[in-house]
Amino acid sequence: MKRLSIILSGLVAATALFGASKPVTFEKVYGSKEDDSAKSVLALSDGFLIVGETKMDRDRRTDMYVIRIDKNGKKLWSKAIGGKDDDFGAAAIATKEGFIAVGTTESFGSDRSSVYTVSLDKSGNAKWQHAYFSSDESYYYGSGIVPTSKGYRVAGWEDKPEFFDAEVNGYVVDIDADGERTRLRRYGGKDDDKLYDILKTDDGYLLVGESESLRDDEGFDAYVVKVDEKGNVLWQKGYGWGYDEKANAVTEAKNGYIFVGLTESNRDKREEAYVVKIDKSGKVVWQNTYGGRYDEEAYDIVADDDGYVIVGKTETDTHGRDDVYMFKIDEKGKVLWQKNYGGRADDVAYSVAKTDDGYLVAGETESYGNGRKDVYLIKTDKNGNVK
Repeated sequence: MKRLSIILSGLVAATALFGASKPVTFEKVYGSKEDDSAKSVLALSDGFLIVGETKMDRDRRTDMYVIRIDKNGKKLWSKAIGGKDDDFGAAAIATKEGFIAVGTTESFGSDRSSVYTVSLDKSGNAKWQHAYFSSDESYYYGSGIVPTSKGYRVAGWEDKPEFFDAEVNGYVVDIDADGERTRLRRYGGKDDDKLYDILKTDDGYLLVGESESLRDDEGFDAYVVKVDEKGNVLWQKGYGWGYDEKANAVTEAKNGYIFVGLTESNRDKREEAYVVKIDKSGKVVWQNTYGGRYDEEAYDIVADDDGYVIVGKTETDTHGRDDVYMFKIDEKGKVLWQKNYGGRADDVAYSVAKTDDGYLVAGETESYGNGRKDVYLIKTDKNGNVK
């Protein structure tokens, strides 16, 4: 029996040594002859769902753009969704039947714009769509969606124009499984406040964006609001150093949360990627800036076993103009590695997803592709390499 165990152990070791699959990596571009962009990527068990916007030809309005690809980047299907006016995609969530995509519509709902949700089956066919607004004279924008115990919670903001100014509030809509609105809440204060992302936590939800209401001057701070299951505010705080800051995305972290965005609080008011870890009560654990000599911004973050991967754009040491900026930090915010991707024109990453063998980055490129701007996907290994 002992000899058999040794033989079996040797077979297992040989399989691990010679049979381990090589990480899948690629750079791919999708789109039409006009403008296309990916704003969000959703990792699935057998591939990915990409959500963004497309303008198929010069005379056509912008549509929400949804692309389904397999693990190797092969396109399985794509859909342009919307009406006679402009429609945009921002995020998506998987459901038992398929997906729900969220964004903004000018085709349905308000006379100006509305928060937009579309339910799709697994082949990309629309099952229902809804537009949410409170006034025909205001603008509404959708930015994120998460599940609740009774349906889904959709985050965004409301812009109510006035004669010389506007009232801007965080705008959160609860919907049931069929997309019908069940509850509405606004967040913010007397000045402009916007919500760019929403995270479901073990005891409620975390909303992030930007706020002027928490400042005494005309600038804005990164804005974080913790709410309970019903949407009641547990706490809300602003983060920054004196000039403008904002939070574009948030993820769960060890004993708290990490949000990423933008800061201009440096000597020359240059833009830098801004990353802040907070505990569960909103207290700052650490905050850092990342980048080089020129402008940077962080748009998304994903947690991994040994740290966090952040993506955005950079103007430092690029291949041309803006490059995709991708870097990994440990639990204390120390940079483990960083990469630039792109060509001679502008390239940016808006979203990142973790995979078994690396990461998928989604954004837009003006350096490659068929049109003026195309969907740009980069599949890397765990060290950010494309081989």
